[in-house]
Amino acid sequence: DHEGWFVQNGWDFEISKTKTFKLWMSVDGEHKDTRYTDDPDESYRKDMIEVRSNWRRSNDWKVSTGLQANIYDYDLPTGDGDKMRYYFVFSGEKNLADGELVLGLDLRYRHTFLKNGLNDLMPSGRLWGRWRF
Repeated sequence: DHEGWFVQNGWDFEISKTKTFKLWMSVDGEHKDTRYTDDPDESYRKDMIEVRSNWRRSNDWKVSTGLQANIYDYDLPTGDGDKMRYYFVFSGEKNLADGELVLGLDLRYRHTFLKNGLNDLMPSGRLWGRWRF
């Protein structure tokens, strides 16, 4: 069993806006505290901040890129589970059929730095769609 809480907040800062495009920055933050009663060594705290740049052309398409940083603090006595994880994200969306169909592509690179010195780099991608009817 586990218990926990989290708080998150986000802000958008508009840089430029015309009839044909919009450019803005997004800043998001989160704190999460999770406690496991059966295995207290798995309990952790996580802090996250993300900065993203977004560009939308009319209602046709949107492109965004950003950097996200996550810091994990585990309750292990040795601190071996502690890690820092960074994501570089690139996303694109295309609206079709007057916005009823949206196709998207997300590319991201995850780089994890573990306290014990082991690091990993993992690229991933996702092709997605959303249809409103």
